[in-house]
Amino acid sequence: VQTINFETLLDMGFNPLRQVAENMPSVVIRLIDALTAIYKRAETKEDKRAIEKHAKMILNRAEQHFKEPNDLKDLRERSTEVI
Repeated sequence: VQTINFETLLDMGFNPLRQVAENMPSVVIRLIDALTAIYKRAETKEDKRAIEKHAKMILNRAEQHFKEPNDLKDLRERSTEVI
C-alpha cells in the first residue's frame, strides 16, 4: 500500500487547479483562500512549508497572467497569512 504525504496531497489537488485557472482571477483568489484556511490548521512546519510553496506558485502565475491590477492586489493581500 502506497502512502501519500501531505505535500503530495496538496500537489494532487492544487497543481491542476492552478494550471487551469491561471487566467481566472476569481478561481485563483479562492485557491489562496483555501490554502489560507488549511495553513491556519496545519500542525507541522513541513505542512506549512508545502502550503507556502503552493501559495508562492499561485502568486507567481498570477503576476504573469492577471491583467487587472486590482485582482493582483487582492490576491497579494489575501496571501499575506501564508507567504
